[in-house]
Amino acid sequence: MILGDFLQMLAKEDQIQSLEKVRHLLHEIISRITKRIVTGILIFKLGDSGSTLSKLGRIHNHEEVTCNLCGSEEHEVVWVKKGFRTIKCSNCGLCFVSPRFSQEGRKWFYSSKYYLMGYPLFDAVNKLDLAINDDLISNQILKLVKTHKKSGDLMEIGPFGKGLLKGAKGSGFKCWRTKSDAWVYDSPIEERGYSSENGYYSVYAGKFDVVTCLDILDRITNPLGELNGIHEILKDDGILIIRVPNYGSEIAEEKGISWHYYRPWEKIYQFDYSRLKDLLNKSGFRILDFKTELSDGVGSPGCIIVIAAKENWRIKENNPRILVIREGAAGDVLLTTPILKGLKSKFPGSHLVFMTNYPEILQNNPYVDEIIRSKPNGNIDVAFNLLYELYPDIPIIEAYGKIARLPLLLPEIEFYLSPDEQQGISRLLKMFSIEHGKGFVVIHPMVGNRMKSWDRGNYQVVSDHIRTRKLTPVTVGSPIDCVELKGARNLIGRLSLRQSAALISSAKLFVGLDSFPMHVANAFGIPSVVLFGSTDPRKVLVDDRNVKVVRSSEYCLGCRHDTTPDRWKQNVDCRRERLYCMENISADCVIEKIDETLKSS
Repeated sequence: MILGDFLQMLAKEDQIQSLEKVRHLLHEIISRITKRIVTGILIFKLGDSGSTLSKLGRIHNHEEVTCNLCGSEEHEVVWVKKGFRTIKCSNCGLCFVSPRFSQEGRKWFYSSKYYLMGYPLFDAVNKLDLAINDDLISNQILKLVKTHKKSGDLMEIGPFGKGLLKGAKGSGFKCWRTKSDAWVYDSPIEERGYSSENGYYSVYAGKFDVVTCLDILDRITNPLGELNGIHEILKDDGILIIRVPNYGSEIAEEKGISWHYYRPWEKIYQFDYSRLKDLLNKSGFRILDFKTELSDGVGSPGCIIVIAAKENWRIKENNPRILVIREGAAGDVLLTTPILKGLKSKFPGSHLVFMTNYPEILQNNPYVDEIIRSKPNGNIDVAFNLLYELYPDIPIIEAYGKIARLPLLLPEIEFYLSPDEQQGISRLLKMFSIEHGKGFVVIHPMVGNRMKSWDRGNYQVVSDHIRTRKLTPVTVGSPIDCVELKGARNLIGRLSLRQSAALISSAKLFVGLDSFPMHVANAFGIPSVVLFGSTDPRKVLVDDRNVKVVRSSEYCLGCRHDTTPDRWKQNVDCRRERLYCMENISADCVIEKIDETLKSS
């Protein structure tokens, strides 16, 4: 069980580094063994505590409540656990507990022996999870903070976050915390006590650069009011970090009512990404970034971390330092080029820093001043993390523009070859015995991607047909997921990204899938025949005038975009038993599109 989870975790990218993964595994083993021991010893005590708690809860001021997000009274019952009922708002979809403890009931509960001696015994294991993994959580959150803020006043609201404050203090922040029990009574933010090394204050006189709200928003009786209060104490250019259990995650769906985060006597709101986003929007925030987090099972995102900013923030006009972030696939990085051009046009004196895993893609781009792989040096005035996954219902390029606040009327993606690279194309063709004057077709024969694979035999049929048209088929791609074809000039694994782009720029035709080479062909206006299945061409193609789209007639087409942002990276397997969307595309259909394209061009 644990080994299988560990292998699953290793397969996931961009979550934690390899050494941290190994350490997390060891922590998980200790945690699970302890959980079994504690559960076995205390099972009778826990059962009695739960039933007694339910009875006393009804005596001590249970109250019915309406939806905190939209105010609706219409709802449906989702779960009932130990006398506590979780309902779902019929209007907006927010899930919350009703009836629940009133303010007086909460005071009783958090000071009662049933909280102090009953439930926490079982929760001790979960607190052990928190303690042993606190450095992992804190480092992840602090990395997000430092991407946007290098220093300033940081406030943590809630009972946790000690590891974060320790790390933030060491990084140059002045740190503050609410009094440990202030959140229990849901008093307005301005009435709470804040502590720092200089003592306690009724309220900080100035504004905070960073406010973190960790593991607390789901316990507050009025989360909308809490966010409105945070909006008041946050600087106009400040950032808010929220961490809550992710009830939209796969692990929540799988475990349901038995998920240990489902504790309705304490956690009275159940947030998924969409409801949290709605709540933030209503309180004047917009989401800048999010992360799913390892928790309650290696490789399973049990919590979601969201970073938000005030909706009314402004970029300073004189020489701002702008950070643009797009990690992930190479094609997604290339799609950011209209944003870079737009930002330079809007802020001509800006210093534009781009953070990416593929710096070579933006080499020679005149709109980028600095390209980095990790966190930037020096202060940043504003950061745009181009997570199109935040807006899965609109085209990627439109989502980029929405995040960067740019109107993109006629966007064009651009790949800049240097004069040496342009002159070197002929040498490149000669090196691999490709006759430039005869004409060649670039094929990207990907068969190893679980959501985009097309049969190797089909690629071979297409390659053979291209040869009958007196053209030379040339294959490109990574040896990890692409295959060589008989009779073709096989350059798979032999070219860099930039060499592949230079080659495609001189091709007569491109044939392949939704991929980086497809976007390169699009950037150079090369006629293309592209197969689509799990991705939607309306979402990924910037300019479809030179593209012949090939799709099957399956009902599930574009499933990659039919998901929520917090589950986006998990959607890597076909939801059906086979990849019908690609299997049902015939080689004859692709050949027909190739012939049409060659005839028209």
